[in-house]
Amino acid sequence: MWIVGLDYEYFNWSKLTMNNKSANLRDSKQYSFGLQFIPDASDSRGFLKIIRYRVGVKYKDTRIALAGTQLADISGSAGFGIPLVRSKSVYPTSSTIDIGVEVGSRGTIENGLLKEQYTNIYVGFSFSPNFWDRWFKKRKIN
Repeated sequence: MWIVGLDYEYFNWSKLTMNNKSANLRDSKQYSFGLQFIPDASDSRGFLKIIRYRVGVKYKDTRIALAGTQLADISGSAGFGIPLVRSKSVYPTSSTIDIGVEVGSRGTIENGLLKEQYTNIYVGFSFSPNFWDRWFKKRKIN
């Protein structure tokens, strides 16, 4: 099962004022694209077949402009989601532990500026109500 994600964000930073003075920021735009692949979400025996494999790319014009140059941020990411409870459904709705890495660069060496290279490691939990997740079931007492 494939899932495709596209995202566009726009922030109007140029209108920001502080104490009736302009903050000298530029408008920020971000374009993101991501893919998720689950080989066989309904497989109850193959652990590697129910993992959610993910990749993505991002381009962002940041709000910061130095020496007349607006700084850009470009990155790529990869990761996976491990289901906490195996879902009996073909839909990717079970709770997961998510692990990922992002590698990118921000800035430029034009006009005597600096370019930063960075790596981020992410660990997260996604709790989604699912029929097989016991902690979301309402208990009945007779």
